[in-house]
Amino acid sequence: MYGPLVPLLTSWLFRLFGVSVLTGKLLSLTASLGVVGLVLTNSASRDPRAWLIGGALLFACNHNAYFYFVDARPDMVAIFFALVALLLFADWEQRPRAWTLILSLAMFVLAFLAKQPLAAAALVPAVAEALRGGGLSRRRLATFGFTALPLVAVLLAIASIRWANPTAHFYMVTLPATYPVLPVTALRIGFDLALMYAPLLLVAFDLVTRPARPSDARGRWWSAAVGVFLIAGVVTMAKAGGARNSLLPLFIASAGFLTLQLPRAYGFLDDRTLSIGRRLAASAILVVMLLAFAARRPGEAVAAFVSVHGDASYHDVVALARTLPGPVRCPEDPTIPLLARGELTRSLYFEMDAAYWPARLPAYVDDEIAAARHVIQVNGPFQRLLTDEWLSRLGFGAVPDRTLERSVYRLWTKD
Repeated sequence: MYGPLVPLLTSWLFRLFGVSVLTGKLLSLTASLGVVGLVLTNSASRDPRAWLIGGALLFACNHNAYFYFVDARPDMVAIFFALVALLLFADWEQRPRAWTLILSLAMFVLAFLAKQPLAAAALVPAVAEALRGGGLSRRRLATFGFTALPLVAVLLAIASIRWANPTAHFYMVTLPATYPVLPVTALRIGFDLALMYAPLLLVAFDLVTRPARPSDARGRWWSAAVGVFLIAGVVTMAKAGGARNSLLPLFIASAGFLTLQLPRAYGFLDDRTLSIGRRLAASAILVVMLLAFAARRPGEAVAAFVSVHGDASYHDVVALARTLPGPVRCPEDPTIPLLARGELTRSLYFEMDAAYWPARLPAYVDDEIAAARHVIQVNGPFQRLLTDEWLSRLGFGAVPDRTLERSVYRLWTKD
C-alpha cells in the first residue's frame, strides 16, 4: 500500500547486490543522512553550536519515531525527496529559473510516489506565502497561483497512475482512503504533542523573541512546514493502524525551525537591555523545547532501543530455517523463509493492516500458519501479534535452540 518508488529502487539494488534486508536499511540510512545534512546546512548556517544542538535534535527525531532513520521503510526516502522539493521551490521563489521549478515539481512527485502522505509537502509553499503577510494585489495573487503548482503536479501524477495502472491506483489511493480516522485517537495525539513536543512551544518561543530578531524567509518556510505536517501527521497517525512514524516530517520540520532560531536565541538571551522576565521566559521555553524532543512516555524510553523487527541473530535464524525439515513460516518477518528457502509467505502485519487492525484475524491466516511444521516467532516490545497462546492453540510447542538464546526469535514446532 506504500508508493511504488522504494520497492522499485530496492528491487534494482537486489539485482546488483543480492537480496538482503540490509539493502533497505542502507537506503533509509543514506536518505536520512541526506535529510540531516540538508536540514543543518539550511538552518544552522556556520554556527558550530547550532550544528551540534541541531544534530542532537535530529537524532532525537529518530529516537521518537522508533529509529526509522535506519529501518527498511520508505519514510526517510520520501522525506528526503520532499525536503529537496521544498528547498528547490524556495530557491525558485528567490531566483526564478525554469530548471529549478521543473526539478522541484519532480521531487514533489517522487516524494508522493515514495509514501503517499508526503503529498502534504505540496501545501507548504502556499502556507509559506500566506505567512508572508501583506495585501492581495494582482502580483500577490499570481504568486499564490504559482504556489499551487506542486499540488497540481501531485494531482496529475495521481491521475496518470489511475489511467496507466488502475490496480496501483487502487492500492495507493483508493484503499488507504477507506481507513477511518479515529477522532478520539486524533485528540489524544494532539494532546500529547501539545504537552510533550515542539510545535506549540516553537510558536511560544517565536512570539517571545520576535522583537529581537529580523524577518527571515527560512523561518517562514520552516513555520509553514511545521503547521502542514502537524495537521497531516495527526490525521495519518489517527487512522486505523497508524503509527508514530507519521509524525516524522513534523519532528524534522520542528528540529529545522528550532535550529534556525538558536543563533538569534543566543543574542536574545545575552541582551542585558531586555527585562529579566522575558529573558528567563525565553530561556525556560528553549530548555523545554530541547528536552521535549527526547521525551518519552514512562517505559517507552527503554523500549525504543529494542528493535521490533529483529536483532543481530537475524542471519542465524535464516541459517536455522534453511536446515529445518518441512514447511517453515515466520508471519512477523516473511523475509526469513524467503531468504532461507525461497518461499513467499503471508505477512502478519500486512494482513492486520488490510483488515484495519482487528482483534482477530481471518481464518485463512490461521490455516497458513497451521499448515507449517515450524514457526519462527519474533518478540518485540511494541507489538506481539503471534502470541504464545495463539501458537499453542494451533498445536505448536516452543523448542529451545542455542543459536537463538538471548535473541528476539523463538522456534515453535508441531509434533
